[in-house]
Amino acid sequence: MKNFPITDKFTTHLKQALGKAIVFANEFGHIQLSPEHILYGLAAEKGSLSYELLQKSSFPLDLLKQDMIRRFHTPYLRQDQLPELPDEVVTLITRAVRI
Repeated sequence: MKNFPITDKFTTHLKQALGKAIVFANEFGHIQLSPEHILYGLAAEKGSLSYELLQKSSFPLDLLKQDMIRRFHTPYLRQDQLPELPDEVVTLITRAVRI
């Protein structure tokens, strides 16, 4: 993942979750992260607060992944590029971290 100064303030779990989201997006040839990719990354990061909350509520991670695979089955972007965060997402994350 590209190193942005703002990511220095992220927890290890958040960095790992974003990494999982990037890998998940890349599997489908997507060059930008969508909320669905990030949701999956957060839900799949064991030990993170989001993972623990979802586990306690019996959230079906496998069902989420299957649904996303079904919707993303056909890659719609080039597969030779890694996804990048859109500028709006970087701005939003930067504002959120400052709060």
